[in-house]
Amino acid sequence: MGCLLAACCVAAVSASAEKSTNTDFTGRRPLSLEEAVQTALAKNADILNARQQIEVALGQVIEVRAQALPTATAAATYDQQDGALIANRSFSQEKNWRIAIAGKQLLYSGGQVRATMSIARATEEAAIYQLQETIGQVIATTKQQYYTIVVNRALIKVQEVSVQLLQEELNDTTARFEAGTVPKYNVLTAEVALANAIPDLIRARNDYRINQVKLMRTLGDNYDLSSGISYPYEPTDGLPYLQRKTTLSDAVRLAKERRPLLKAQRQNILIETDKIKVSLANYKPRLNLTGGYEARNNSFSEDIDVALYGWFFGVEGSWNIFDGLETHGKVRQNRALLESARITYEDSVRLVEQQAIEALSRLREAEELIDSQVKNVATAEEAVRLSRERFAAGAGTQLDVLNSRFALTTAQTTELEARYQYNAALAELDRATASAADFDPRFADPLAGKPPKKSKIGSKKKPAETTPAAP
Repeated sequence: MGCLLAACCVAAVSASAEKSTNTDFTGRRPLSLEEAVQTALAKNADILNARQQIEVALGQVIEVRAQALPTATAAATYDQQDGALIANRSFSQEKNWRIAIAGKQLLYSGGQVRATMSIARATEEAAIYQLQETIGQVIATTKQQYYTIVVNRALIKVQEVSVQLLQEELNDTTARFEAGTVPKYNVLTAEVALANAIPDLIRARNDYRINQVKLMRTLGDNYDLSSGISYPYEPTDGLPYLQRKTTLSDAVRLAKERRPLLKAQRQNILIETDKIKVSLANYKPRLNLTGGYEARNNSFSEDIDVALYGWFFGVEGSWNIFDGLETHGKVRQNRALLESARITYEDSVRLVEQQAIEALSRLREAEELIDSQVKNVATAEEAVRLSRERFAAGAGTQLDVLNSRFALTTAQTTELEARYQYNAALAELDRATASAADFDPRFADPLAGKPPKKSKIGSKKKPAETTPAAP
């Protein structure tokens, strides 16, 4: 009965292991890191929305510019009155018409229009810088998600090899048990070790599937439910390990000089400064020049076809002598918003420094982990080989074999995770220092000088780093 029960347990665990050791990687789309980044730049929703914000800002510039340009309008009226209404008047025309073309040009607004146009241009600049910040974030996210599915795939292979070796160990122990050379305890121990390894493989496969879907959303792709493919992408790049020689001072300096986030917030300071000018303009008069040409019927003639023609011009002016302190309230609000924008900018400088320091620290941590684990994996592989030989020769125990097998899987997993951490930290460092893409560097700090009139978004790409794939 004991032998039968053991045989049933072995069959059940073996069947589960058989289902778990062959991952279907067929029918997937080959995807390189460079292709993933380019797809994200073209289709990512955050980038597309940021581009639309630039269009909104451009529309605001055009709208504000219209206040400084002359306007022209054409108007026509026609009315007819009952004769009883005009019986006692000095004219007898019951029908009246008028056609006029009039123009208006702003002469003086106390600097309001000029400040408003400056706000619109600064808003456009801020939108461009925000797009650059979004591009850097999307590139970093794409790289990190790509490396995630690379390490997930590698972990699947590690777990599959581990399950396969544990299955072989179980088969060998079962054969020894049937031959009467080992006790039943060895079989049960091998079964438990195999059963404990299978959940790690299941989780690795599920992480691979979920992270592929996350990458798909970042790339702007749609999941094809009809394809029946569990894993849409087949990453063609591995986990490179090219050490980046960057000092902490250089990383912080680049971050403070190049981050579009800071440039956008400098524009916000400029915007709040000009909003104060807009509010102060309400203290000053406003003048408009008007003129045009008019044609209308003669109201003193009974013949409606008798018309009068002529031009007209004039100057319109207005000045709020007292507005109930409304302007004073707006100026006070805008000055507070300006101070808030400065405080936000100063805090963002500290945030950018923090992000650069964290990314570089994680990069150095990953370097140390990789260096420590590369030799450890080779040592663990040798330990597995020796433990199996000792067990076969009767000088070692089954526990030694299982422990060495577990130690090898742990070392391989740690090295893969360290390689992923290194590449993810490298992508974050490029984002934190605005090195993921090349943009037009022209920018004058509004706190120290006047910003440029134009800022262009570059698309130059850095060459891809390629090294042999991770084990």
